[in-house]
Amino acid sequence: MAKRKAARGELRDKMIGVQVTESEQAIAKALAAETGETISVMFRGWLREQAKRKGIAA
Repeated sequence: MAKRKAARGELRDKMIGVQVTESEQAIAKALAAETGETISVMFRGWLREQAKRKGIAA
């Protein structure tokens, strides 16, 4: 995957393409607006939480 410089100076992979329905996208945008986080930040947090629950990550 292509790498790019993040604002904090870290190298990161580009986010994977995730296909969602229009209604799922609307839900994600509404939740992001309510929490003040970006959709990608929410997704990464959810992904880490799922990995911890499954014992994949610490």
